[in-house]
Amino acid sequence: MDMLKGQCTINGVDIYEHYGAFLAYVSGDDPLANYTALLAPSEVKEQRKVDNAEEDGVRLPATLTQRWKEREIPLQFCIAAKDRAQFETLYSGFLNFLKDGDGGWLNLSIKQLSRTWRVYLRRITPYKQLTDFDGEVMATFTAVFEEPKPNF
Repeated sequence: MDMLKGQCTINGVDIYEHYGAFLAYVSGDDPLANYTALLAPSEVKEQRKVDNAEEDGVRLPATLTQRWKEREIPLQFCIAAKDRAQFETLYSGFLNFLKDGDGGWLNLSIKQLSRTWRVYLRRITPYKQLTDFDGEVMATFTAVFEEPKPNF
């Protein structure tokens, strides 16, 4: 699966070459869910309002300054390995890589998109085994990242 090399890097590390990991989807899911998660804008922060009981509505500044809220980015990964032993090594290595980052920070880059996301790992959601442990081993899981300062 050489086509997966260089498609996704985190902190400059090609996750497929080092961990057998790649962005994926499970059959039946939206095949573009990872792109949707990466490109969906976050909410806008709420404006400060003055709510006076003697006035209708609320008061707002004459000029509103709009700012993005932090956001979560759920990405579904698959890890593929030639056998059980390699899978265990790659899987635990990748999870620890995501957890530790560079001082906790992860710079996530996707070859098909022209930007980098600065995120950190929030949680790993349920793991799904795709094959048994005889022969090639594959499993998926979703890593949920937080982007504290969205940049659109």
